[in-house]
Amino acid sequence: MSRCPTLAKQPSHLFFGSVYALLAGSLILFPGCDTGNKSPVVVKEDAKAPAHTDDHDKSDHDHDHMDEDHSDEKSAQKADDGHSHEMPATVEAAIAQLKKVTGQVRQALKSGETDKADSLVHSIGHLMEDLNEKIAAAKIDEKVKDAATAASNKIFEAYGEIDEALHAAEDEIKKIDFGSFGPTINKATKNLEALLLEAKDAVVGEKPKKDDKKAAADKKAADKKAADKKAAD
Repeated sequence: MSRCPTLAKQPSHLFFGSVYALLAGSLILFPGCDTGNKSPVVVKEDAKAPAHTDDHDKSDHDHDHMDEDHSDEKSAQKADDGHSHEMPATVEAAIAQLKKVTGQVRQALKSGETDKADSLVHSIGHLMEDLNEKIAAAKIDEKVKDAATAASNKIFEAYGEIDEALHAAEDEIKKIDFGSFGPTINKATKNLEALLLEAKDAVVGEKPKKDDKKAAADKKAADKKAADKKAAD
């Protein structure tokens, strides 16, 4: 039985034929060093350069555009995250906000929306801190200041207990009942409202305004009296 010859015994023309084929392939893939062949290559590379630059510019533009969109998205999210710490300008607005958010906390806990309730409780914490600063800076009687501070602290402490409960174990969170805190919060809110509205000019630096209805009634009575006197004369 004949066998295929080994590499050492293969005919020389087959070996050199293979080498020739490899050399021919190399010449095809790598053109000769003739300077006349360089011009087309240079022109071809120059033609590609603008396209590469355009792609790079487009990439930069797209990157900038994405950054801009990302910034807008962050701004929108910031505007809607419900964590704004801007405080009310007046005592009336602060009390109104306190009552409103208290109602929202009650509803959120009733509905089992604990994350929402937690966010609302934090907002009340900032509100009460702001009110305490206003009370401390107010030029009012010390007894009134102490009473207002005590009422504010009761509200703050009650919501602190709610906040602590909201960060407890899941089983404990489910047991939270706003009714356990509501009476204390509502009573302290009413006391605080009465004290602060009475001294709102000192708390926010505003002068007390006259009762518009009373002023209108007094003017009407004065005009009527003058008219009656003129008719009698």
